[in-house]
Amino acid sequence: MLTVKGLCTEYVNERKQAIRAAHDVSFDVPPGKLFTLLGPSGCGKTTTLRSIAGLERPQAGEIRVGDEVIYSSARRIFVPPNQRGLGMVFQSYAIWPHMTVYENAAFPLRVGRRRRFSRREIDERVNRVLATVDLAELAQREATKLSGGQQQRLALARALVMEPRLLLLDEPLSNLDAKLRERMRFELKRLQRELGITTVYVTHDQSEALALSHAIAVMSRGRIEQIGTPREIYERPVNQFVADFVGSSNFLDATVRAADGANGFYRVESALGVMKALGLEPLQADDKVVVSVRPEDVHLSEARPDGENVWQGMVDQKVFLGESVDFQVVVGERRVQARAHPSLRTRVGEPIYLRVEPEKCVALKA
Repeated sequence: MLTVKGLCTEYVNERKQAIRAAHDVSFDVPPGKLFTLLGPSGCGKTTTLRSIAGLERPQAGEIRVGDEVIYSSARRIFVPPNQRGLGMVFQSYAIWPHMTVYENAAFPLRVGRRRRFSRREIDERVNRVLATVDLAELAQREATKLSGGQQQRLALARALVMEPRLLLLDEPLSNLDAKLRERMRFELKRLQRELGITTVYVTHDQSEALALSHAIAVMSRGRIEQIGTPREIYERPVNQFVADFVGSSNFLDATVRAADGANGFYRVESALGVMKALGLEPLQADDKVVVSVRPEDVHLSEARPDGENVWQGMVDQKVFLGESVDFQVVVGERRVQARAHPSLRTRVGEPIYLRVEPEKCVALKA
């Protein structure tokens, strides 16, 4: 449904310097899937989304929606935003305060230039989309009297009423409080699956990206670092930036000593000692690597467990989080973070054993 190839977008800062916001960005989004651009502020994700919408004019590349090329630098094609047939929801929602819920949803149909809609068609479409986002009973309410979550759903309804071939969402949940944001994630996922609409979603919230997406592109400094499913991004990061940005991780500087079997495992020497780790690309003896270990993959026990990658340490700190307890364990001179079930009650200052499965120790080239 959407193909972006070699997209480069620049802007000029206050010093008249050209800043490259997106550099050689390429990805494909299959029909009916939700694709997320994830990254910190200033990484180029919103610029990429605005380039797809036609609100930014790139310097190079090509954007294709279905069979139509809507931008091509080589062929000098630039389809104006209002002729692209795309729906977009902004971070601010941009709800018209002087209109009712119904009028807000109907507005794009009344002002659109691509096609004229009859009063009956407008009524059918608006009522259908308001029912979809669970706002049908509030159709005549003033937009200013809606809650944050209801305004978010109204903005979504206004984008869906035109039945766009592609939906663009720019941090649509960032203005909501934590509990409402979590509830709206499920609502968005339900709507996207029920409607089967192809969606490009921009966020800096890793949890949001993992919960909603079929595929994620992690961006940094205008470039895509990795594209994959949520599980691939989380469990098999290609570099330290991805491992650090998506979730939390322990990073251990290490040196490769030798291969350990033919399945991509290696013996590496770290501050914890010699350990077995999984390399996602071929490594050689004496290569410098960083071993990424997620806190939830560090298994703690008061009795020494069997298996590889076992160390003894001492509990330095712990924080009770309700459904889990975060431990900081000192092994030699290294502090390791682990997440355990609340049933583990080892006190601060007491000894404890750590064990990590080799496949959960991911060796990344330094």
